[in-house]
Amino acid sequence: MPPISWVNPHVPAYQGIPVTELEYGQVSYVRLTMEGSKGSWPGMTRWNCALGEHCGLPTLQPLDRYGRSRWIDIGSSGPKDVHFNISTPDWINVEPQHGKIMRDASTDARIRVSVDWDKVPKGVKQGEVHFSVTDGSEQTFIVPIEHHTAPHDYSGFVEGDGYIAIEAAHHASNITADEYAFIEMDNYGRTLSGLEMFPMTSKNFTLGAGPSVSYDFYTHSAGDTNITLHIGPSLNFLGQNKTLAFGFRFDKTDAMIIRPVPTLGINEVYHIPTAVGAVPYDWYDVVENEVRKVVIPVDIKEKGEHSITLYGMTTGVIFERIVVDFGGVKAREGSYLGPPESIRL
Repeated sequence: MPPISWVNPHVPAYQGIPVTELEYGQVSYVRLTMEGSKGSWPGMTRWNCALGEHCGLPTLQPLDRYGRSRWIDIGSSGPKDVHFNISTPDWINVEPQHGKIMRDASTDARIRVSVDWDKVPKGVKQGEVHFSVTDGSEQTFIVPIEHHTAPHDYSGFVEGDGYIAIEAAHHASNITADEYAFIEMDNYGRTLSGLEMFPMTSKNFTLGAGPSVSYDFYTHSAGDTNITLHIGPSLNFLGQNKTLAFGFRFDKTDAMIIRPVPTLGINEVYHIPTAVGAVPYDWYDVVENEVRKVVIPVDIKEKGEHSITLYGMTTGVIFERIVVDFGGVKAREGSYLGPPESIRL
């Protein structure tokens, strides 16, 4: 069956052009989509803005020094081959800058947008990426930027794109206690590895007495937020009246005991008596996602340097990742494996 291409003349290329029953607006043979949006441009749809018409220019998620590049996809939407060119200020980098879009979609492309921070003029808060297509259509995307910086001599992870993400194995310190220590298990879990206290025994340390790992990071944000610890699926296997546990400390606040595995069993949800240490009520979700997420609310009182310390108390707790979200993960709708690890200076 030959390729089928079509255009929708009811979607004009220029915002605000009235389309009467007999007079269509200019059509475009490409469609542009951007990271974090279901909309497509040129055109006006309910995904482009709330009203679905007279939409403003599409705006990318903000870029900063410690975040990742953004992307704009350009693809075929009509029965003609077209060429495109992209123009930007000299401090905005796009790759590729030009190309040909075939009607059969075989050359659809992803445009990477990044910033040369050494060239950004002082005080500038946004720029533009402008597409020109040989079918006569044009489209501009707004590129906002945030001028965050960390001290030049800082050592640790730095907030970028509105979050901090740290692999558990990338700690700032790893302190042993009574011949117990956190050991990395390569290729464990969903991303890099797992970190567990060894040797595996039934010993239960009091809070702060066991081995510990710490993590340093720098934030450009402050306020109430959540720290999410990704740990491996496990059960309360230590016996009657014993639960898995670890200690958690943020900055210089008092350390607290975290018991990550619920004691409420699946059967108890249905009011059926269950044995101590049985499968917890959330086990289906934990197994399906291959991780247990422990969410701890914190108040980050000021921007700057911070730390997290994890204390070993029982074996069986395997740390995989630490994520601090200031809205960046949620704004980008996240992903199954979570955001990329933050930049470490």
